[in-house]
Parts: sequence; structure tokens; C-alpha cells
Amino acid sequence: MPKYDVTITELACAVVTVEAADKEAAEEMAEAMFNRGECSFTDYKDLEFEAELNPDAFYEIQESKEITVLMVPNGKPPRPQTVENSMRAINRMMGGFVEIYPLEIPTVIIWIRRKQFDKTEMNRMIYDEKGHYRQTAYGDFFLCNLSENGQYFESLTPEQIKKYTQRFERPSEMRTSPTDQKRLKKKRDNVR
Repeated sequence: MPKYDVTITELACAVVTVEAADKEAAEEMAEAMFNRGECSFTDYKDLEFEAELNPDAFYEIQESKEITVLMVPNGKPPRPQTVENSMRAINRMMGGFVEIYPLEIPTVIIWIRRKQFDKTEMNRMIYDEKGHYRQTAYGDFFLCNLSENGQYFESLTPEQIKKYTQRFERPSEMRTSPTDQKRLKKKRDNVR
């Protein structure tokens, strides 16, 4: 279970009457009384609670220890792979800080963000299920599922692995959409 740091802001007011030679002395006496626990705060104006994920817990939030992903290496066919399910391990495996790109619910693409801007060698063109171009991927990337609450990664199902393996199978045909590939195949079949 992840750890959260909760900041409690307490806006309270207490009036303490003291005898003192001047204002500074009165403030020092009131502070000393407060430190000894002699002041009672009964007039609470407001309480605020704000939680945020503890920075050390961010890397521990992943649910299972390992997940099955579909690795899509540059210029090679995709392959299923088991990886450690933590941001630290994934960043280390990919060789940099990763970015999540939505493919289709709940599947996401994980790639190194800087490679998308550095224009590293093109790997694949990303199309939606209808064959419409969406994005070009540079460098290695992998596919996995994102949990419903968006807080951790999950394994692909065997059906998803099969589906995406076929979809990203051939880097040589990455410049044509799946729809164009079907048309080309039909033309070749009709010629025979």
C-alpha cells in the first residue's frame, strides 16, 4: 500500500493574558507558555487536510512485482517480455525517463521521451484500430496496460499480445497504414 504525506493546516486562535514590561516580553512569555503546553486552543477557525504521494513511495506504488509486456525493438519483430513493475526498473531498462502514450484503453505505449524529440531512428508508425495515423515512434518501446485508476502498470493479456504482435510485426511495412496493407494484399491476390 502506498504512503502519503498529509499536511494538516490548523487555523486556530487563542488569547493569553500576561503581565509584561513591553510587547516583546509579552510575546516571549506567551511562547514559553505555549511550549510548556499551558495554552488551550478551543476556538478552531478551520482545518484543512491535503494529501500527496510520498516521494519515496512513488517507486513502490506498482502493484505486482513483474508484468508481461510486448517489447517492440527498433527494426525487429515484437516479442513478449517479463519486466519488473516499477518506474525505477522501467527507466533503467529503457535507458532514460519514460513517457506514456495512450494507444487504446487500457493499453499504453511506453517510450523514452527524449528520443521522440531527438528524432532517433524511426521504429514504427502508430495507427489506431481503424488504420488512421496517430504518431511515429522513435527508438525501442513497449506496450502494457494501465490500471483503471492510472496509478500502475498491468500485464497485457495473451489476446492483446497476439493482436499487437500482428499489428507491429513488420517494421518494413511501417510506412503504410493497416488499411493500405489490406488493399495491397488484395491487389496481389487478384493478380494471381
